[in-house]
Amino acid sequence: MSSVLDRKDLWKFVDKLRKILEEGGEASINWSVKGSCLIFALDRYIEDPQNKPRFDVFVYVPLPDEAARKEIFRIHLRGKPLADDVNLDELARRTEGYSGADLRALVREAALSAMSAGRESVGPDDFELALRSVRPSITKEMLEYFSKLEQRLNSRIYSEARQPYL
Repeated sequence: MSSVLDRKDLWKFVDKLRKILEEGGEASINWSVKGSCLIFALDRYIEDPQNKPRFDVFVYVPLPDEAARKEIFRIHLRGKPLADDVNLDELARRTEGYSGADLRALVREAALSAMSAGRESVGPDDFELALRSVRPSITKEMLEYFSKLEQRLNSRIYSEARQPYL
């Protein structure tokens, strides 16, 4: 039996996964093939009826802290003219609860604001407007869900690690 999936088998697998997601309610899925690795990104965790994880690895990426948000701003502002009075420390402080994708959207919205106003650089007023329209996409309920899931998985991993290999 070959371990290589052809395109037809890959599409069958993706369709099966989409059906699983639809059965459990609404969810989104992103996927890509990198070399010989199939990578999925889901906005919620999936278990099968026997209560076993459907994926080999679950990686929880928490929301960025203030220092990480500042660095994310720097990354997304590269190549964009930034006014001297934009305070990245202040922006990072004010965007607690924003994901990296939310911060990218915030920078994009601020840049569009500057462009539509005919300014040559992105200024504090552009970020103020962007902060009014770009809100954090991660809810408190989502954070609680993933925190509980992380605890559950960590306890499962710990209990399985104590079991002898057969």
